[in-house]
Amino acid sequence: MARQSRPSSLVAMFRRVLVLLDDAPLAERILPWVRRLLVPMGGDVRLLAVLEPASGVVAGGRTLAYAEQCETAARLTRLLALERLAERLRDDGLAATSEIRFGDVIVASLDVVQDWGADMIAVAEPRRRGWRRLLPSVVDEIIRQSPVPVLVAMRTGQRVA
Repeated sequence: MARQSRPSSLVAMFRRVLVLLDDAPLAERILPWVRRLLVPMGGDVRLLAVLEPASGVVAGGRTLAYAEQCETAARLTRLLALERLAERLRDDGLAATSEIRFGDVIVASLDVVQDWGADMIAVAEPRRRGWRRLLPSVVDEIIRQSPVPVLVAMRTGQRVA
């Protein structure tokens, strides 16, 4: 019996992929894997960045910027970066959108999975040095709590959970 290359049913399972991106350039290393998975059959990609809620900027007892202004500036800056990535995905024939949320990464990610109906989460494991390597990472928590499979780009390879 001849071996099939990639079963099309596996590819067809993942039509909507939520890609979590922080502001580190290494986070983008997950995108080639998402392309490889979705481009043959087409699909939807939602790029998500979750930012920390901002606080106002006060100097010398004087408010220089309010939290809302800081969040608006952060949202626009990050959205421009995500839109550049989304445009490259659209050039590959994928439907790609961007979204910015503020708050907890895990809660926001799982909310988008449920609200948007994602079939998979894709994320790059951030570099952790020193004692931080001993603590559970955000990626570990997403894998533990996610109702859908999680594709993780690691420095030394990939893993699916």
